[in-house]
Amino acid sequence: MDQRFEQLRQTWDHYGEIDPLWAILSSPGKRGKRWDIESFFAEGRRVIDGLLGVIAERFPAVPRFCALDFGCGVGRLTRPLAAHFDRVIGVDVAASMIRRARRLNSDLKNCEFLLNENDNLSVIESGAVDLIFSDLVLQHIAPAYSEGYLREFVRILSPRGLVVFQVIDRPGDSLIGRLSRFAPGMLLDAYRRVRYGPNRIQIHSFPMARIHAVVREAGGQVLQQEDIQGPDDRWKRKKYFVGKQKER
Repeated sequence: MDQRFEQLRQTWDHYGEIDPLWAILSSPGKRGKRWDIESFFAEGRRVIDGLLGVIAERFPAVPRFCALDFGCGVGRLTRPLAAHFDRVIGVDVAASMIRRARRLNSDLKNCEFLLNENDNLSVIESGAVDLIFSDLVLQHIAPAYSEGYLREFVRILSPRGLVVFQVIDRPGDSLIGRLSRFAPGMLLDAYRRVRYGPNRIQIHSFPMARIHAVVREAGGQVLQQEDIQGPDDRWKRKKYFVGKQKER
C-alpha cells in the first residue's frame, strides 16, 4: 500500500470514528454529529428511489440479483438497495465505517459489508454484480486509484448489468473553482494540509474524455451521461451510466 492510498484510508477511518454521518453527507448544519440516523437513512432511500426509477425507465433489462454500493460508509445506500436486490454488498476502505455499517444494518440478512483496503476489487469475482452504484465517493479518490476502480467496475459487472456513478468533471466558476483550475496542484495540496490538517477530505476531478477512455479500455461503454446539479458552483458534476461492450 503506497503512502497516498494509506493517507486515503487513514482519513476515512478517522472520520468514521469522529463524525461518520457528516463525512458521508456533508449537509450544512450537520457537522458535529448533528445528523440523526433516521433522517440520514431517509436521504439514502430518496436517492435509491430516484435511481431505480431512472433505471426502470431507461434500462429495464438490468437484473436485480446482486448490487454493489462502492464507498458504502455506514450503509446509507446499501440499506435501501437491499429492498430491491437479492444480495447487496457494501465496500469501504475504512474499518471504522464498516464496523458501524454492520452494527446499524444487522437486521438486513441480504447485506454484507466488506472492508477493502486495496486499490482493486479482487474481493469480488468477475461478472458477479448487476448494479454498481457510487455516489459522492470517486470525487474523493485520486485519479491514480479512481481509474483503477472504474476498470474494476467493468470487470465485475454482469453482462446485462449497469454501473452508475457521479464524479466532478471540472472546477466550476466560483473563486475556489478558478483557483483549483489555475493554481499548481502541489500548491493547493500544501494549502489544504495547512488549513485542514493531515486528515483532510480530498477533492479530485475526473474529466469526461478520460472516463470514456478508461471505460472503453476496460471493455465497457458509456451508455448515457448527464450534468447534475451540485450544492454549490465550486464544481461541475456529471453522472455516468456504463454497461459492458456488446459482443460482435
